[in-house]
Amino acid sequence: MNFYIVAKRTSFDGINMTGYQSDMFHGDEPEDNIRQVIYTYGDKLEERVHLEVNLFNLADIIKPSRHLVVSEKIKNILADVKNIAFLQVAFDKIINVPYRPGMLPDTHKNLFSREPYSFTSLYEHDPSLTIGNYYELIAPEIYIIEKSYSDLAEFCFKYPGSNYMYKLKLSRTMLNDNPVIWTSDGVIFRDFVFEKIEKYFNWDYFKKNSIPPVACL
Repeated sequence: MNFYIVAKRTSFDGINMTGYQSDMFHGDEPEDNIRQVIYTYGDKLEERVHLEVNLFNLADIIKPSRHLVVSEKIKNILADVKNIAFLQVAFDKIINVPYRPGMLPDTHKNLFSREPYSFTSLYEHDPSLTIGNYYELIAPEIYIIEKSYSDLAEFCFKYPGSNYMYKLKLSRTMLNDNPVIWTSDGVIFRDFVFEKIEKYFNWDYFKKNSIPPVACL
């Protein structure tokens, strides 16, 4: 059994990525309309998350807030995966602004200055733009489900380009029961799930690693 972990990238070519650069790809929750409730798998999903997104090169998988947000295509691909749920998102603001990885708006003097402008304040909603259905991918939270397993072991991994060692308590039984798991360090996927959707991640804005099949020494 192999499993993988995926998280948002926080740097580009060794330089910390600004909120603007991240938001142009992932989008964000409006500052005045942030959902206060936190959902995990098994909850009654009642309140949709509201997003502001850039339609330019909009990917099938983004991570504007706590959970991954996926297109209808990805939702259909994952339809047979157990113990996950989908909650449709609402779009409060849609823009269509070309950008490229690492690009900053003209208002930024350099990468190291404080960021005076946000994605929200720079651009206005374009009511002529529409987007197909997107959904939050709601998976079990590791810190809740780990209490149900007695065969946990500590697994260690690093993201490429980082020296920081992450440690997670996992078990093969847990991953068999829950092929997708949310953690604060990233989203864990069983190999057969990751292989279904790997090509839909934009690796300029996400980072990944395989978690070794043996526990930490």
